[in-house]
Amino acid sequence: MKPIYYCLFLCLAFAGKSFSQENLNTKVTVRYTNGTEKSGKMYTETYNFTSLDFYPAEANNSENLTATTILSVTDSKGNEIFKSYSADNQKYLTKLLVGGDINLYYYVDSSANERFMAQSEEFGDKDLLQTSFSKSIDSKSYQTVTKQYIGTMKVMFGNCQPKNVDNTKYNVSSLSRAFEDYNTCKNKLTYSSPLQNKKAELRLGILAGANFTTVKTPLNTLVEDFDAKTGIAVGTELTYIPTIAASKITGTLGVFYTEKGSSAKSLRQNFSTLEVDYKAVEINFDMRYSILNVDSKLNPFLGIGLSKGFIINDMLDAVVKVTEDGERISYFEETPYNYSQSYKLSIHFEGGVNYILNNTSGLIAKAVYFDNRENSEFFQAQGISLQVGYFFRF
Repeated sequence: MKPIYYCLFLCLAFAGKSFSQENLNTKVTVRYTNGTEKSGKMYTETYNFTSLDFYPAEANNSENLTATTILSVTDSKGNEIFKSYSADNQKYLTKLLVGGDINLYYYVDSSANERFMAQSEEFGDKDLLQTSFSKSIDSKSYQTVTKQYIGTMKVMFGNCQPKNVDNTKYNVSSLSRAFEDYNTCKNKLTYSSPLQNKKAELRLGILAGANFTTVKTPLNTLVEDFDAKTGIAVGTELTYIPTIAASKITGTLGVFYTEKGSSAKSLRQNFSTLEVDYKAVEINFDMRYSILNVDSKLNPFLGIGLSKGFIINDMLDAVVKVTEDGERISYFEETPYNYSQSYKLSIHFEGGVNYILNNTSGLIAKAVYFDNRENSEFFQAQGISLQVGYFFRF
């Protein structure tokens, strides 16, 4: 077995082992819209804004909970850590950030905007709103932000106003601190979610797949059209997920070993076919746009990126002429040519899907359109790369 295939096998075996070590440690009670209740377990802090994975007690299979099927999910201490909430004629799953005399809930709406809701016995459910609009003055456009949530908080907090409440920002950490200060003042703080301390997430992916390549050349009188050829692609990529949960833009840095090439019949008398075989290490940087929120369980994405490749097999062996007798002659030994051992910096396009398995891992599948040209652009490798893989969440 080639070393590169052996490494791939070890990586996939390790991924499978990690997936088998799932940690179910949160006991919960689910109240359904039909009035029934069930006890079971959930992944700690599992939340993808649209659904929850719930494992009923003494059941073999999990259930997928949505805002239309449940009223609430309560933990063992009596905190409603998730509840269904109606806003803008839609139902959303909201996540408890702070629990106590007044609870703070968080959700992401259908436009991928972060939203917050306060809930108490005295005031009921109150949306914490921040609106922005444009206005024109002297032919110039200005963006104005109205912080209605500050006024709502002041009314609800009464005589337990947190310090600098006017400076509270419309985000998870700032609002959570304000509600924690209020509930501490009332001596009724019962719950604080780790989500408010969430840091930027990193995902380390291990991927493998195939390149489907066709070579192009400006020397139309040298050979016929190149045939398509399949080569392997295997590597790793590191993806940065911003701390803003509603952000749909992520950045990815990848390193891959790839095989790209093709062959074509000769139009000359002195050889039969021309073979191009580039074995390269490629460094990629991608910007990806998530169709749904990045924490969604199933999330398609589109991307654009830059790629720089370094050819690791000698160019004298990478491009060869094959005679009718099977003799292999380097194309560059007989042709004056200033070749390079690298690709030019090139743009590629991709589309794919991420599937989150649990808090620590997930799956990825993607297709990449590439157009790699060595520096003189004498031979140009174009095609599609199809890859699948496993990623770890940090």
